[in-house]
Amino acid sequence: MSCSLCGSLACDSFFATNRHFFRCGDCGLVFVNSAEHISPLQELERYNHHNNSLQNQGYEKYLRHCFEVFASNWQRGESLLDFGSGKDGPLGKIAAALGFSCTSYDLFYQNDPMLLAKSFDGIFCLETCEHFRDPWQEFSLLHSMLKPGGAIAIRTEFLPLDFANWFYHRDPTHICFYSEATFSWLAKSLGFEILLCHAPFVLLKKI
Repeated sequence: MSCSLCGSLACDSFFATNRHFFRCGDCGLVFVNSAEHISPLQELERYNHHNNSLQNQGYEKYLRHCFEVFASNWQRGESLLDFGSGKDGPLGKIAAALGFSCTSYDLFYQNDPMLLAKSFDGIFCLETCEHFRDPWQEFSLLHSMLKPGGAIAIRTEFLPLDFANWFYHRDPTHICFYSEATFSWLAKSLGFEILLCHAPFVLLKKI
């Protein structure tokens, strides 16, 4: 079994329920065996049942807080991208209301390949990287899309001590789980400076 992030073969069985989880001894990523990933169609069907719109007041409050955690790192007028924006691109609407311009991209709902060839001052990756089937490829792509000095703003739950009772691994679309050690490895490997790494928020600046 090789790690889906760093490719290391130093991976051990970590936990098992109806899926098998492995932990990499080099980068620290915990990941699900790729043979047990649900299909893209099944993944989309689950997302179609999410109530991630601004009409959901709880979600709007949560998303606004996420934006405000990172907003001071950019100036109005700089180019921002929400990578994994969901169906309606609610973060872009929140950003616009605060005077920022934020384009939306989503593999399932707003899949414009032309956006992936552009460069941005900042990229939001909120509740998205735990879904990456190939995290190395995805983070390499995000790095390539950043302007020099640009940054990726990440929101994801960090690995807890009590994995067995952790709600996060029960979602079948969640297949990668990160820790501070994982983000440290990622930063060194791709060329990022860690500006923030305090669960559940991470800010990586392109060097």
